[in-house]
Amino acid sequence: MNMKKIFAGITAFLCCTGILAYMPEMTQEIHAANYYIFEDSFENGTADWNSRGTVAISTSSQTAFAGSESLLAEGRTAAWNGAFKA
Repeated sequence: MNMKKIFAGITAFLCCTGILAYMPEMTQEIHAANYYIFEDSFENGTADWNSRGTVAISTSSQTAFAGSESLLAEGRTAAWNGAFKA
């Protein structure tokens, strides 16, 4: 067997083991992307959420993700207007 084939085999082996060693880290990043940054219930009001700009915030039972209430931001006059968590 010539040296080029041996070198190519070793290189391929090292590349594969490097990729396999990185796989658990990639899997953890994918799982972390499935978690919420904020998970609030608006059943008892707007909690720590405030308005930014001309927006008025309140709760609404129209489109709730979980439970019966959601946060409603009305009266936006600019793209940056909205709700933020204090």
